[in-house]
Amino acid sequence: MKIAIIGCGAMGEAILKGWLTESISKSDILVVEKVQERSQYLQDTYQVTVVDQIELAGNSDVVLISVKPQDIKLALNQLGKVIKAEALVISIAVGVTTKFIQQELATANPVVRAMPNTPALVGRSTTGLTAAASCDSSQLALAKDLLSAVGTCVVVAEDQIDVVAAVSGSGPAYFFWLVENLTKAAIELGLDKETANLIVKETFIGSAILLDHSSDSAEALRAKVTSPNGTTQAAISIIEQNEVAADWLLALKAAIQRAQELQEG
Repeated sequence: MKIAIIGCGAMGEAILKGWLTESISKSDILVVEKVQERSQYLQDTYQVTVVDQIELAGNSDVVLISVKPQDIKLALNQLGKVIKAEALVISIAVGVTTKFIQQELATANPVVRAMPNTPALVGRSTTGLTAAASCDSSQLALAKDLLSAVGTCVVVAEDQIDVVAAVSGSGPAYFFWLVENLTKAAIELGLDKETANLIVKETFIGSAILLDHSSDSAEALRAKVTSPNGTTQAAISIIEQNEVAADWLLALKAAIQRAQELQEG
C-alpha cells in the first residue's frame, strides 16, 4: 500500500511517525512538502522520500491531506487531476467538509474527514472520523486502522464532527489552560514558581493515569477525593456556585459555532 502525505506540519509529522512505528515501510510513504527547510528536516529525520510536487502522489493508494485550510483548495484541485480512481482520501484540515473535498477534487474518490488532536505527538491522539457517502465500510475501516497508529479513533456522523472537534480537538488547550491557571493560583498563595509548576503538573499527570487505569468513572473518582464537608468539597462548592459546569457547555457551543462559520466562509 502506497501512502502520500500532502503537507507535513506537526500533525502530519505525528501521523508519519506513528505509521513508521506501526511498521509501514519508509519506501511506501511519500511526503509532499513545499517548504525546503521542512522538507530537508523530514528527509533527515525519517528517511522518507519528500518531494514538492503533488502530481507525484498520483500513484498512491491512500492520500492524507494535512495542509492548512487556506491551502486545501489548490491542493485538492491539483490532486484531483492525478489521483487514482479508488485511492482513499483522508483529510485532517480543520473546518473542511467532505462535500467541499469531493467538490474540489472533482472525482468520485472515497473521502474520510478526520479530526485528531495534539496528543498524537506522543501516540495518544483522540481522533474523530466521519465518512462521505462515497466511502464504503472497508475504506472507513482502513482510515480508522491507519489513524489508530497515533491513538484512539471514534466514528461519528458528519454533523457531529464539530462537537468532537470542540471537545477533543480543542480539549488539550482546555487542559493546559486549567494547569496554567491552577499554577498561577498556587503561586499567588505563596508557593514558589518551581514548586507550583511541579505539583500541579504531577497531580494532573497522576490523575490522568489513574483515570486511564481505573474501572471507575471520573465522577466516581472525584467523589472518592471529595469528603463531605471537607476541604475538597469547600473548593468544589465555590466552582459550582460560579456555574463553571454550565460555562463548559457555553464554551463548547462557541467552539462549534466558530467551526461552522469557518466552513461557511
